[in-house]
Amino acid sequence: MKRLYRLGQRLFGAHDGDFQQVLAQAYANNQRPQCACKPAGAPAPELYVAKIASRSIYELRRMPKAGSRHASDCDHYEPPPGLSGLAQVQGHAILEDTQNDTVELKLDFALSKISGRALPTPKDTPVDSVKSDGTKLTLRGLLHYLWHAAGLDKWYPAMQGKRTYGTFYKFISQAALGKIAKSQPLADMLYVPEPHNPDREADIRSRRMLRMAQLASSSGATTRLGLLVGELYELRPAQFGHQAIFKGAMDCPFRVNDDLYKRMLKHFEAALTMWDQHLQDSHLIVIGTFTVDAAGMPLLHEVAVMNVTQNWIPFETIYEKSLVDALTEQHRVFWKCLRFNLPTRAPMANAVVTDTAEACALCILPPGATEEDQQELSRQVGTDEMPLWFWRAGEQEMPDFPLAQNPIGAQD
Repeated sequence: MKRLYRLGQRLFGAHDGDFQQVLAQAYANNQRPQCACKPAGAPAPELYVAKIASRSIYELRRMPKAGSRHASDCDHYEPPPGLSGLAQVQGHAILEDTQNDTVELKLDFALSKISGRALPTPKDTPVDSVKSDGTKLTLRGLLHYLWHAAGLDKWYPAMQGKRTYGTFYKFISQAALGKIAKSQPLADMLYVPEPHNPDREADIRSRRMLRMAQLASSSGATTRLGLLVGELYELRPAQFGHQAIFKGAMDCPFRVNDDLYKRMLKHFEAALTMWDQHLQDSHLIVIGTFTVDAAGMPLLHEVAVMNVTQNWIPFETIYEKSLVDALTEQHRVFWKCLRFNLPTRAPMANAVVTDTAEACALCILPPGATEEDQQELSRQVGTDEMPLWFWRAGEQEMPDFPLAQNPIGAQD
């Protein structure tokens, strides 16, 4: 579908020969083009122009908190933030600067360590309380943000077979660009293992060693912490403690001390069990802080984990995996809602289908849920513009999804 935009009286599209010139002029004049995705007479959502200096091009971006104002089949659409944990952190822990096309991220975990002082006790553990601080991102919250910024929470049928480890590496690395945390570029702290390539093993190893050396640097008594995002391949015993082996860095084990290992087994038992039971059709993503010793060996300090399907779509429970798998197998277009900082028991939608006449929020009620629970979930995630679909997992078969109006297979 050719997406059209309006600037003044002119209607233009990305396929126009002078598209970049139009955006450059709008950028220079601080103008905001309007998206023409809505029917005539409906309010047209604005977009801002971002300058991508590294590629010498301009791009149109959705305005903060305005994604749901677009038509649900628009490239710039995203579900209302209140359906997920995004609403809690957007504008507080996530501060978008459209003028400079940067995002400031406030984090509740350390990215440096002072010699002689222990790191703060990790907070990123499952909690039962509905109280949660949305002013700073937890490790899990940051991972969910990167996944969202990378577009990996969105699925089109045309993506089938195209999402690989290389896709994950590329999109997460790109998502970190332009993000500032602790007054430093997030990309400078991030390490995502490169995809294996037997023809470039020496180059890949050299780049990894350089990144580790950079992260091992210290200023006085302060040591920098690196930020790892990777796919866990194996968690195995070692002579001292355990080792975490990550895809793309099989020859660079991350040390896991006994205390962290015990906390991982305790707090992430469900995630580790689901990963073990679905090794053939899922992945386990780890985000963690780490230091590098004088010998160049990395040591993990704090971690969070996330299960994803074989298509890299996140899930928290076996019921969510069944939902995501069914949507994928039925060639549906949908967004997976992410929790960010929300506690495990806080109600939220699980997914949003957008190939229907109007977007519809899909909600799973866990086994044992009462009518009052369904009413509370409806109250928490319900919107005037969006219908809700419910599945009482464990008590009934999964209901049919809302019918697709325009099945999409070629869009990516």
